[in-house]
Amino acid sequence: SINPDFQIGLYSFDFSKQTLIREEESHNLTFMEAQLLLMLLENRDEIVNRSNILLKFGAATPSSMVEVWMCLSPNYVEN
Repeated sequence: SINPDFQIGLYSFDFSKQTLIREEESHNLTFMEAQLLLMLLENRDEIVNRSNILLKFGAATPSSMVEVWMCLSPNYVEN
C-alpha cells in the first residue's frame, strides 16, 4: 500500500486532508482532485490513459466522460 502523504518537488501532498502545501501556503483540493493526484502518484513513471482516469471516476459512456472531466476540472467551465 502507498503512503497517503507525498513529497512532490517543493510541494507536500496530504491525501487525508486533501491539501497541497508549499512552504507556508496551503491549497485545499476537491475530493476528485485529491483522488486524481493519488492515482497519478500511484502510477508514477507510467503513462496514465485519460479514458482510464475518466472511467475510474464514473464515466461509462463518451457523453458522461465529458461530465466527469468537467467535475475533475472545475476551472475548465466558466460561470
